[in-house]
Amino acid sequence: MKINNEAINAINEGLNVPSFVENKEIRIKYVATDGWRGYYDAVPTKKGGWTKIESNWMTGNWDGAGENGEDVVMKNIEKTAKKLEREGKEVLVVYTPTSNVFSIGLDVFTRDKI
Repeated sequence: MKINNEAINAINEGLNVPSFVENKEIRIKYVATDGWRGYYDAVPTKKGGWTKIESNWMTGNWDGAGENGEDVVMKNIEKTAKKLEREGKEVLVVYTPTSNVFSIGLDVFTRDKI
């Protein structure tokens, strides 16, 4: 499973999150819903060959942390990724910030193994 968290890393490092991030596989663009709120939309590039299979968000809460601080949501993503990988797929999870500081956006992509 590959993880792209470029936008999250920018926040953690105290940098301004760019309104647009693009690499060879994924393009991440900020979409404003009003003057104060918005979200990032991750879209596959043609070169990358990825297909988006899920777009969602998660919010931290007291029940989110399991044993050893592992997040329940991450465990579910890893379980799905392992299943897809057994079926001959590659999996890419893209994490993005939202306008809610307690939430994070996530998009899951898949493609046939190259």
